[in-house]
Amino acid sequence: MGATGKGADTFTDVLASVAAQWTPAEGRQPEAQWSSQPKAEWTSSLPEPSPFLDEGSVHGSAHGGNYYHTQMDWPGSASMPEQGTLASMVSGSPVDLHPNSLSYPDARMESYRADSGSEGSARGAPSKKGSKAKPKDVQAERVQQRKSRKREKDKIEELQASLHAVGAEAKALSEQNTASEQELQGLVEELKKLRAAEESAMTALVDEEMTARFSGDVTLTVRDTPTVLSPEQLKALSEDDLAHYWRLYVDKLADLLAEADTRPHGPAPDLARRVQSLQREALFLHIRAAITNMRGVKRFLARGRLEGPHTPPDASTAATWLKVAEGLQLSGEQRQSMTGLWRGFNERMQRILAARHSIHATITSSMPDGIMGRDFARNFLKAHEGMDALVFNLRQEHVVICDFVSTFHQTLTPIQNARFIVSSSPYFPDTVACALWIAALSGDQAAKDRLQAGPYQIRIG
Repeated sequence: MGATGKGADTFTDVLASVAAQWTPAEGRQPEAQWSSQPKAEWTSSLPEPSPFLDEGSVHGSAHGGNYYHTQMDWPGSASMPEQGTLASMVSGSPVDLHPNSLSYPDARMESYRADSGSEGSARGAPSKKGSKAKPKDVQAERVQQRKSRKREKDKIEELQASLHAVGAEAKALSEQNTASEQELQGLVEELKKLRAAEESAMTALVDEEMTARFSGDVTLTVRDTPTVLSPEQLKALSEDDLAHYWRLYVDKLADLLAEADTRPHGPAPDLARRVQSLQREALFLHIRAAITNMRGVKRFLARGRLEGPHTPPDASTAATWLKVAEGLQLSGEQRQSMTGLWRGFNERMQRILAARHSIHATITSSMPDGIMGRDFARNFLKAHEGMDALVFNLRQEHVVICDFVSTFHQTLTPIQNARFIVSSSPYFPDTVACALWIAALSGDQAAKDRLQAGPYQIRIG
């Protein structure tokens, strides 16, 4: 019940009920007598009341009515009516009422109304004075916190499950990767063996083909009287003989090129045919001698110069082939072909040299280290097999170089070949060095690395 409105009306009804039902006891003033007295007269004689609401004096009825109980002495000769004799008009329940409440001043009435509203006179609800109920928002917040903790727990469990799944998947992938690497390594080893077999077969095939192709005589027309060399004579040529014949071709081609340069419209047809014939004979002589006289040709190339004592190569000699390569005046297509030619040659040589390194290790480990004849025999066979493999490996290298030299000269025109032979003097034309410089100048990184890592440490910007 609130402090105003319905609460005030109920209290007034209580007063009216008291006035209507109360019968004075013996010796007391009749109702008409005391109730007709002026209010100021009989209320002025009343003592000051003590607080009219004690602890537990407020109770809510089933119908929303309030019961009040206070104890105070009645003034004068009037005695207090017996408590419990009045009935509430609202609820029919007994009402314990202090008689002073019939004439409370307005100020106390307002205080009573405020107190009755603030003490929790809600219909059918017990008093909340002295107790602390949990607010609904606190309870809702706790529910939300529990839900939030559950969500976090579920999320953690989900992440842990995902982590375990990812870990298991990573482990499976790692095992699969290891197996794939082992399989790949096996394939690489097999590929090496196949390439070695291919190189061996190619070497044998090229060797047989070149021997069958160049099995006849060689005719040299560099001098006025032609010279004919049989295969036996070619095989018996020394390095000095090779240098002598090569010098004849260099001098003759130099004269023809000088004559051709004097003609503004190019060499005459007969002069051009003579240049083409001589450069072809010179190259053919070199290839035929290399096939039948491998060691003699290697000695000729190793000494470097056509005349004079052997001179070891140096950085200035290596730089010489840069000038020779630039003097060839190659076209863009020729440069591209030369670069591809050098790449193929370099790859084949890398495989051959890797096999030779393994052969060297086999021969090195074949030194006798036992005390029985069986130990000596075993290491002898090991060294002998290694030597056979080494000889074949050297033959492979020689065939690859001969094939490379032949292809190099086929890429050039006859006039370019003639200039290459003449401009290389006093050295024999070094096709490997020229191709390396051409590839490096064309931007091939492998060629640049080879120049920088080689014995001369030449750097190209």
